[in-house]
This record gives sequence, structure tokens and C-alpha cells, in this order.
Amino acid sequence: MTWLLPEQLAALAELQEACRRWGAEVVMIGATAYRAWFNDPGRYTEDVDVAVAVEIEEFLDLVEALAALGWRQEPRREHRWQTPAGARVDLLPAGCRLRAAGRIEWPQSGMVMNLIGFEHVFA
Repeated sequence: MTWLLPEQLAALAELQEACRRWGAEVVMIGATAYRAWFNDPGRYTEDVDVAVAVEIEEFLDLVEALAALGWRQEPRREHRWQTPAGARVDLLPAGCRLRAAGRIEWPQSGMVMNLIGFEHVFA
């Protein structure tokens, strides 16, 4: 049995197909990943958090691919996306260089997010 909603499953399938073009790994993280391992109905999240093994330059290409599918990126939160079916997906680029730096600085907002430990995520 899955705890993911149909629109979340569809979003993950679309994302995986888009990332296949670059040969980029896609890894579920956050509360959704937690729920994959532990039956904890009290732990609820409205979004799916995903790390993609791409550098920021490749991520910009992925942004274009997702926009072509009708995904909308929130202007002030570059990591947050809404699919046409209504799924909310948080995407973090986490390529080798970004993981080595231990952080990502988003190009439009300048917001910095920590990527410490993401080598383990992709191991």
C-alpha cells in the first residue's frame, strides 16, 4: 500500500522521465522518504521532497523541461514546484560539485540551502 497520492506518484514518474535525459539520479528525501521506511501515520507532509544529482547549470535545463510539462515554479522559492495535477514537489539540485561544496545558492533568490550529508543520500 502506498501513502502517496495519485498526483504525487504521477509527478515522481514525470520527474524521473525528465531526469533520465541527463542520466541523473533522483532520490526521495524528507518526510516522504521517512514514510517509505517507517509506518508512522502521524508524520504527514503535503509535499514530496526530492534531490536530483545535477549541477545548477543542468538544473536550469530541467526547469525548462518541467515547465514544458506544465509544472510551475514558485518565484520566491525556487525549489518549490506545483504540477498541473496539484502535487507540490520540492526539488534540490545536488550534483557532485554542489555536494562537495555542501551547499546550494539559488541563482534568482540568493537563498542558501545546506547539502551536508547528501553524499550519503546518493551512496
